[in-house]
Amino acid sequence: MSNIVSAWFDRSTILATGPDAERYLQGQLSADIAKLEVGDSTWSLLLAPTGKMIAWLRVSRTGDESFVIDLDPAAGEEALARLLRFKLRVDADLTLAAGQHMLSVRSLDGRSPATAAATPALDAPEQPEGVLVAVVPGRSIGVAGYDLIAVERSLVNVPAEAVEDPAALEADRIAHGIPLHGAEIDADVIPGELGAWLVEESVSWTKGCYTGQELVARIDSRGNNTPRRLSVLTFAQDSVKVALGIDVVDVDGGTVGIVTSTGEGRALALLKRSVEPGSTVLIEGHEATTERMDAGQ
Repeated sequence: MSNIVSAWFDRSTILATGPDAERYLQGQLSADIAKLEVGDSTWSLLLAPTGKMIAWLRVSRTGDESFVIDLDPAAGEEALARLLRFKLRVDADLTLAAGQHMLSVRSLDGRSPATAAATPALDAPEQPEGVLVAVVPGRSIGVAGYDLIAVERSLVNVPAEAVEDPAALEADRIAHGIPLHGAEIDADVIPGELGAWLVEESVSWTKGCYTGQELVARIDSRGNNTPRRLSVLTFAQDSVKVALGIDVVDVDGGTVGIVTSTGEGRALALLKRSVEPGSTVLIEGHEATTERMDAGQ
């Protein structure tokens, strides 16, 4: 199998344009949008006023007064409604464009959070106008690659060295504990439960206020001590694949979470904070060891 793999995904985008676009997004998103240069991108949280998750999304600056927000299609309409909710006397337009295409390219070379800083970068080939080259999630925990986003697949200059392998890309996502909307991310989740690395990659601590900031700051000040934590479950047998939604139980038989994503040999679950990394849990009778993906661990 090639160590560079790719897969196509559906993606939705929200176009934000106008003289007030930067100022408005700066007050609604957790990342420092004002610092983005044209061509740059960053991951960000879009939160409810309570601090709970609406969407985990990526913002790319495409001009002085224009931005493209890309996110999972299932989150598109809710994210747009949330952004429009506080848009009063703002000279900016926000429009949802469904049916976009994203080619995700990843290196499968051995990586871990502890060695993330030494992970070689994987550079995208030059792309034509209209194709966004966007930063990947999980750089601080060793993910290497890039995402290419376009209206049509035919516009994308596909890297010759990448082998299309959706299963390998999904396995890599699960191995790194990268959450998906509708699986690990829903309206009951708070950002810290998804991992301190995700918060650090998505939040500016110096930019000033944004909607939902209070809970994020309070959890951070308490050492990210959240009720649950997203954990990678590695089975003793790498051929094991369990069903979604199955209970995760501890060695005493108590339910500590449910499976949210599953693949051969690994799964993801939001586990109670009482489950320490390195603990043994059981899913459908199969033993698994828990791991939390935090930068530099």
